[in-house]
Amino acid sequence: MHHFDRELVEYLKYIAQQKRASDLTVEAYSTDLQLFNKFLRDNQIIGGITRVHVRKYIHHLSFLRQSPKTINRKLSTLRSFFRYLREQQKIENNPTANINSQKEPVVLPKFLQQNQVLSALSQLDGKDDVNLRNSLIILYLYGCGLRVSELVNLQINNVDLYRCQIKVLGKRQKERIIPLPKALVKKTNDWFVLRQAWVQNRTGDSKFLFIDKKGKELTRSGVYSIVSKALGSVAEKGKTNPHILRHSYATHLLDSGADLVAVKELLGHLSLNTTQIYTHISSQRLKKTYQQAHPRARLK
Repeated sequence: MHHFDRELVEYLKYIAQQKRASDLTVEAYSTDLQLFNKFLRDNQIIGGITRVHVRKYIHHLSFLRQSPKTINRKLSTLRSFFRYLREQQKIENNPTANINSQKEPVVLPKFLQQNQVLSALSQLDGKDDVNLRNSLIILYLYGCGLRVSELVNLQINNVDLYRCQIKVLGKRQKERIIPLPKALVKKTNDWFVLRQAWVQNRTGDSKFLFIDKKGKELTRSGVYSIVSKALGSVAEKGKTNPHILRHSYATHLLDSGADLVAVKELLGHLSLNTTQIYTHISSQRLKKTYQQAHPRARLK
């Protein structure tokens, strides 16, 4: 490992080209590995990297008051990096082997009540052209459970209004089909008419579904700004980001009796364990409802 910088560049190319990782994933892995490289340099570790060095790095992150979740993410990056080097026969031993992850506290995802989402949408209805697009953005995030990256990358040719479905390209370029509610189909048709007017003065139409008034595709930051403004008057601080709509989508599906495996597929999760976190929310809400409403629950 005398050539860490060179191996880092090769590894990032590998996950981008071979593993088809997203730009955001590549950037996150790059940041994590550069931080580890700085730790090695600061501690004058220039020879072979061992488990002792990795453990010292974890202790260093804990000293910096990094959360267990953050430390585990950085450790996961190191595991992936050294596994790659081992497979390429560039190292003999993986220094992250047998190093346990930090114990993380269970943090349940935040979500909105259905009436909050409806209230946000009602404030956008019947105003101007921009609000038609903005309300549709919220409906796609909440009605289809999309990630922001999936929304901004959604292309027109992947929207099938005849079959009432969309094809989404998720993490690791994994495709999935999501049904479109009928209300969303009608509103999407209205948006297509408006969208055509927005691209008339531009040379060449954008292939993406959502654009701005200049005909350019929306950015992630643009979607964050739109959603934050729309939810700002109906939700408390910390519940106005686009991902809260995805959490709400999953929670409301399970509350209504949706099958857990089906929700997993709709969300594009790789593991059922990721989806199961929403069952904890639903069970907690059931218990709370029981305690508030059932006469036996209040008996001492």
